[in-house]
Amino acid sequence: MRTPEEARAKGGIGPKEARQARECALRALFQLDVAGGGTAAALDYSTSEDIAGEVGDRAKEYASSLVEGVMSMKGQIDSTIARISKDWSLDRMAYTDRNIMRIAVYEMTQVEGMSFAVAINEAVELGKTFGTEESPRFINGIVGKLAEELKAS
Repeated sequence: MRTPEEARAKGGIGPKEARQARECALRALFQLDVAGGGTAAALDYSTSEDIAGEVGDRAKEYASSLVEGVMSMKGQIDSTIARISKDWSLDRMAYTDRNIMRIAVYEMTQVEGMSFAVAINEAVELGKTFGTEESPRFINGIVGKLAEELKAS
C-alpha cells in the first residue's frame, strides 16, 4: 500500500505508471531539446502507442505536468544543474543526461511530497536505460548533491 506522501507526490499514480510517465517526459524533453517545436506535439509523440506502448491517462497527465513544469522553469533548473556540475557546461552534457537531470531537479524542488531518494533513484534508472555507461554515476552525483543542499536548507 502506498503512503499518502507517495500518492500525493505523483497525483495518486503507482510507481510503474510514474516510471512510464518519466520515460515519456524524457522523450518529449529530448525532442524539444534537439528539434524544438511545441510541447503538445512532443508529448503527443512521446506518449503515442507506437513509441511508448499503452500509456494510461494518469501517466500521460504526470508526463505532461513534468514536461510543462520543466519547460516553464528551464532557466532556473539549468542554472541549478550548471552551478552544481561546476566543470561541465550544459552544452557539453549529453542531451539525455541533461534532460533526465531536469526532470529530477523539477521533481525534487517542485513536486509536493516527492522523496529525494525516489527522484534520485528514478533519475539513475533512466540513465541506465537511456544514457551511456557513465550516465548513472554522473546523474547521481549532480542530483545527489542537490538533495544534500536541499536537506541542509
